Amino acid sequence: MHIYVVNGAPCAGKTTFENNVKQIVGDRNCEILSTITPIKEIAKIVGWDGQKDLKSRKFLSDLKDLLTEYNDYSFNYISASIAEYVQFWGDYGIAADWVTVFIDCREPEEIKKLCDKLGAKSLLIRRASAENSATSNHADEEVLNYDYDIVIENDGNLIEFANKAFDFVEKENIPKKSKCLTVNLLGEIVEE
Repeated sequence: MHIYVVNGAPCAGKTTFENNVKQIVGDRNCEILSTITPIKEIAKIVGWDGQKDLKSRKFLSDLKDLLTEYNDYSFNYISASIAEYVQFWGDYGIAADWVTVFIDCREPEEIKKLCDKLGAKSLLIRRASAENSATSNHADEEVLNYDYDIVIENDGNLIEFANKAFDFVEKENIPKKSKCLTVNLLGEIVEE
């Protein structure tokens, strides 16, 4: 399994990069997770309306910090999600090498833990204009406070950025869509 912990300033292009890779390797062979996903679900229960303004970003960051300290909630969510993904593919006899997982995470100590415990590589998406944006929480402020394994510069147009995703897939030896095994609706293993 190819696991990457992805970080970058807000609006740096993380989701665009991940979706570009997903198109190259195939939807069924790429999973995008985020350590903030379970936190957002809890935040909605207490009234968060889905806004991504500075106040909301601080609220989500603070809530994540509390839950990390209390029971490592986000890490456990990510670990369980990956275990389910591995089980699914294992049930069909498909090797983990065919699967790519991106984990969006901001906090340097969380990135390190995910890399150490899951055997992941860290990946930073950089975009100069995004790094100069206002922040309201330590997670956004600490994006560059980690020694990343891979750095992708988002310094061109969308086509150039898509080409960087293709180069990433090549350098990391991630199987492309045409070589990926998937499971069809009948439960049969097929090559896409």
